[in-house]
Amino acid sequence: MEGATGPVYRIYRIVLPNLSAEKAHIGLLYNLCKSYCEETGGGEGVEVIENSIADSSRFPERVKPGQQLYYYHKILHLASKVPALIRLLAPKGSLEIHQKTWDTFPVLRSECSNPDYMKNGFTFIRHTIFQDNDKASMADSVFDNISAIGEDKIKQARIVDIDIVNDPVPPTDYSEESDPTKVRLEKINCGPLTTDWKEKETKFMTVYLFEEIEFKWWGLQTKVQSVMIKANHRIYLNFYRKMFCNLDEWYDMTIEQIRELEDKTKEELKKMLKSGEVRGMVEK
Repeated sequence: MEGATGPVYRIYRIVLPNLSAEKAHIGLLYNLCKSYCEETGGGEGVEVIENSIADSSRFPERVKPGQQLYYYHKILHLASKVPALIRLLAPKGSLEIHQKTWDTFPVLRSECSNPDYMKNGFTFIRHTIFQDNDKASMADSVFDNISAIGEDKIKQARIVDIDIVNDPVPPTDYSEESDPTKVRLEKINCGPLTTDWKEKETKFMTVYLFEEIEFKWWGLQTKVQSVMIKANHRIYLNFYRKMFCNLDEWYDMTIEQIRELEDKTKEELKKMLKSGEVRGMVEK
């Protein structure tokens, strides 16, 4: 059984129409700021420890020498935001996940860990890759320059295509504002999209997410890894639907404006964590 004696690997492919890789990167960063605010309050959510330009020599095991790098360190306070099974197993105070991200566009590497409790018993690594495509198909070379993944892991990975238009969305997650079949985007003269959008549109870019998950508690590994995969799939579908549908909000922003927004968001999150009620996606 997959994951019974080791990590599981996924490659998610998310095709977006009428966008370049550079614009999609802007959209990702903008919507991360937005989602952090939506998910933070009452002691739970996102705490930003660091977001800044960094020297590649600081992280010799993560980035190549001389690469331009933007580094993030966040703590995710998840007491009621993880699936019930994980909440049941986790002792009080253990659901604080450290997330570190090395942004070397067009590749971002993120690592999540629980250093205070799980230590080496939990591994979550995600590579996000932005690539321009002439058509909605996977380029064979997309992972060639990412030595940290390794050919053996790529061969083991299950490929999952996420369609922002046609994939089913749970009623609890649905809104017309994030439905590509309901939204018209003036900035790129696109939409509403139809179910056969991949045949009608002519320009595409693809977001590739290579994901590695390992949970090393004997007897629970397969179950917990399966729960995490299901939750992440839901998050990715909802996130990129929203990102596409609110494109008119961020399309004209520059990377400098995004950095200003990130700094502002960092300070806002400090206040939000200390006040109000728990917000956003709460798992039952």
